[in-house]
Amino acid sequence: MPQSGATAQQQSPLLADKKNLLAGAEIYQHNGCAGCHGQLDQPDSGMGKRFYPAAPHLLAPGQGVTDDPVGMTCWVVKNGIRFSGMPVFDHKLTDDQIWQVSQLLRNADKLPQPVQDALRQ
Repeated sequence: MPQSGATAQQQSPLLADKKNLLAGAEIYQHNGCAGCHGQLDQPDSGMGKRFYPAAPHLLAPGQGVTDDPVGMTCWVVKNGIRFSGMPVFDHKLTDDQIWQVSQLLRNADKLPQPVQDALRQ
């Protein structure tokens, strides 16, 4: 289990397998991510476009954070981004849940069909 002082260079202790990607999709859909960052096929979220700068769409192929190290995405989810609309999730999600949603976002451009289907529900 990662320590709360995780760094952006840290590697995920969880595999980007179907089980963890599905869990990441569930977290993304039901813990506020989709409300600001959009759905799989609907990048124009209601809440995220109201921020300045607008919250980026994280599930668009070739966009989002698919080229960022998974540790960097984990760090942002865990700690938030100061002076932006990105909140801290450190006390709202477990470390495993943060890694699962981070793996989902890191692999958003190559998600298996069952994970894509879960993100469309």
